[in-house]
Amino acid sequence: RASSGDAFLGGEDFTARIARQFAKQNDLDWDGISAAERAALLAVADDIKLRLAGADQAAGKVRIVARELTLQLDAAQFDKLTEDLVARLRRPIETSLYDAGIAAEQIDRVILVGGATRMPVIRSLAARIFRKLPEPGTDPDHAIALGAAVQAGLIARHQGLNDMVMTDVAPFSL
Repeated sequence: RASSGDAFLGGEDFTARIARQFAKQNDLDWDGISAAERAALLAVADDIKLRLAGADQAAGKVRIVARELTLQLDAAQFDKLTEDLVARLRRPIETSLYDAGIAAEQIDRVILVGGATRMPVIRSLAARIFRKLPEPGTDPDHAIALGAAVQAGLIARHQGLNDMVMTDVAPFSL
């Protein structure tokens, strides 16, 4: 019925927020560290973000400017650090509901897809908006892969998909 999104917001934004905050806490000039050190810091930040999806806290080590630094983050700190990013997720959801002319209570099931939806803060936002927990049995990456496979099959005109119809989806309601 409706579609909306923020094309400039994704999991990388959450990773970058962790990395930049860590740099700031350690008096590191983000633009002053080498590209290799920035990449190493982003890799550790991404690992911590992923581990926080299943734990209350996570830590990692990185060597920057000839010193080894330990990055520690707990779930509450992560939520506080990224609350403005999470708030940006609310608008496309509300826009879609408005454009579709339905209320959140009218949604029967909530299925989250994409890697970022593994973050507890994202799942919590969806639960608050829709007043129901997202479906637990759906692997977010698997759902994306299935959609991509169906699209590839349609493009290749595979016979197994003769009875399936998929329409293009615009990023905004028309």
